[in-house]
Amino acid sequence: MIKLVVPASIQHYEDQLESFLLGMIHKLDLNSHKDTPTTETIERILELLFQEVVEYKNESGRKRRLVELMDVANFAFLLYLAERAK
Repeated sequence: MIKLVVPASIQHYEDQLESFLLGMIHKLDLNSHKDTPTTETIERILELLFQEVVEYKNESGRKRRLVELMDVANFAFLLYLAERAK
């Protein structure tokens, strides 16, 4: 279990942070079989991140746009993992 302390200065975002982080974790779990940070280069992960930004930009439905933002954040996280593995 991950426990986070939200600083007082951003506590007004606490509910949104919780929803966003839970959504990210759910999406990471759904895609965990891909092993992206261990099988792809940093350059390729960056390309995938840019593709997710384009998908977000092109999505018209509000709910789907929110999901696309979680995908964008997840690819940033995968880049973080790949960088740490160097």
